[in-house]
Amino acid sequence: MYAHSSPDTGKWIDADGVERSAGQNFRTLERWKEYKACGLDTLWLGGNNYFGQYPGDFEDFEDSQMKKNLDMAEIAGLKVLMMDLRILRMSECKESLIGSGKCEVKRNPPYYTFDKFKDFDALVKYVEACTRPYRNHPAFLGMNLSDEAPYAEIAAGYGMTYNALKAVDPDMAVRSATVAFCDDLGWIPHFAGADSGIEKPSLAYKKYVKTWFKLTGADMITIDSYPFRAQRWAKDQDPYIFPNALTCLQKAYRESKANGGRYDVLIQSWAAALAWRTLTEADIRWQLNMALGFGAANLHYFIYWMKPNHKAEGDFQAIMDHYGNKMLYDEVRRCNAETQALAKIILNYDYQKTYTAFFGCHPPNYFYGLDEAEKLDHIQRVKLTVGKETADKIAQRAADKVSAAAIVNQLYDKEKNLYGYFSANATDPVLDMSVTVTLTFERGYKRALTVRKGVCEYVEITDSRLGFDIEPGGSCFVVPYK
Repeated sequence: MYAHSSPDTGKWIDADGVERSAGQNFRTLERWKEYKACGLDTLWLGGNNYFGQYPGDFEDFEDSQMKKNLDMAEIAGLKVLMMDLRILRMSECKESLIGSGKCEVKRNPPYYTFDKFKDFDALVKYVEACTRPYRNHPAFLGMNLSDEAPYAEIAAGYGMTYNALKAVDPDMAVRSATVAFCDDLGWIPHFAGADSGIEKPSLAYKKYVKTWFKLTGADMITIDSYPFRAQRWAKDQDPYIFPNALTCLQKAYRESKANGGRYDVLIQSWAAALAWRTLTEADIRWQLNMALGFGAANLHYFIYWMKPNHKAEGDFQAIMDHYGNKMLYDEVRRCNAETQALAKIILNYDYQKTYTAFFGCHPPNYFYGLDEAEKLDHIQRVKLTVGKETADKIAQRAADKVSAAAIVNQLYDKEKNLYGYFSANATDPVLDMSVTVTLTFERGYKRALTVRKGVCEYVEITDSRLGFDIEPGGSCFVVPYK
């Protein structure tokens, strides 16, 4: 697990565009160890200068902050995903890196140009020279490239840069986030190019993921969905969950698996005045549970340290603030401990299908677009019930179409021929509603392994039924045995 935005220089740009300072540099061994104690094992170094990324030609590696970062990471027991600006720039190019003339990169200011390479061998030679000083460092894990690369970059600069890095070292980790599925026509050019002729976002996304795997040779995609929003333009600033929050997980799993790969998820640990709401421990737990329940292979965070430049979005929450104070740190640390215990078991299972249930007049809008199963294998019935307190809350907010909800995902361990059922309280945690899910199994099942909040235990199945109360954001993974 890693988190974007590692401890930085203690300087940042505030919402008014003014540079501020905490009066100290937080890129220290103590802060690296604190990062690891949160349950994170990989240090993500990237972004702008405040993060201490490596500028390459402008800094000698042996005397660089990046060298110090790697040395401290080794002592702290961390691996490092770093960002070399020379290599990042190539990955952001929307045209071929090979040929005559120059490449112009105008993705984010400052804009820059560089000479194209004669052939792929020349590109590999350049990348080898760039990475030679640091790639054999014991703490070095790999490289960060262009974030959320659109189709045009994947087919050009990103794909070529990725393959050049792998040609230098096949074992080097190469990471960046791809774009999560969004059922919006405006995303079609990003997913499939400006002239694709595709009219459905789902088909464009299918092309996007297929192109990613084909042209990069990657074995994974990483998505972010940042589900917890707030309508800050409305007077009451109602918090809500983004409608594609679960659909994007389901599609990421299926499309990556169809291309022989897997997917990772960036967990929202960030709030900003632009549209993202203040988060709670239940919100963090909800995201981690949903990601694992929909077959994610790895989980990461955005963000750990408050971003150094938040002029446009007005950040006001992260795992750590600008001054090195804990904001969501303890909440994330507890959730990570629970999640890692669950991951040891659930990662042996493949996601198969989803059954949904709700209590109220309307299903939640974030069930929109889910491919829902009518029944689950070896399950006769799924029953969702709520207590009086939750029922009263739903009745009082009937005009708001509030409901309690649950999902039950069927997973399968092919090697052991075992089915698992991941039951989660899908209700928006901000509503503070607990639910009870009861599974009625086919005859013959006598006991089950359950995993709840990091605790594994065997329980008896009585009269083919097994029920459990699930707190806001919580889940229970069940493996029944005959």
